[in-house]
Amino acid sequence: MNNTEQLLRARKLRVTPARKALLQLLAASTHAITHAQIEERLGTDYDRVTIYRTLHTFENEHLVHKILSDTGGWAYAICRSCEEEEHAHPHPAHKHQHHHHHAHFKCERCALTFCLEDTAIPPVPMPAGYTAKDWQLLVTGICEQCNTNA
Repeated sequence: MNNTEQLLRARKLRVTPARKALLQLLAASTHAITHAQIEERLGTDYDRVTIYRTLHTFENEHLVHKILSDTGGWAYAICRSCEEEEHAHPHPAHKHQHHHHHAHFKCERCALTFCLEDTAIPPVPMPAGYTAKDWQLLVTGICEQCNTNA
């Protein structure tokens, strides 16, 4: 059994070809990818609805997180710390405490979006009566690779 299957089984998810393929694709990616990019890379093997449902399941299980792009769309990135957390905190209740409150960086040249997992975003103070569920920070500029190639 490979790591993808182990991760799915640890989350008590059925191991299907679509889930394995999507999880492997996201794990192999160095940056966040959009639904359209996922469809393009997976080819015609999986339809749009299957991909959406699988992404939604993965998000609910904290295997991936959504990143709001500067164009209003969503990109998806695997949670790089999930495997470490699964080993450190195998109890199912731990997953409900997991957050992706780190900054993201979108390069203005190559248009790739990267997770900056070591750049934490502190909680946002909320007025009375408001409850924050999620918060994101998108930084734009030129990535390391594009700066190197310039």
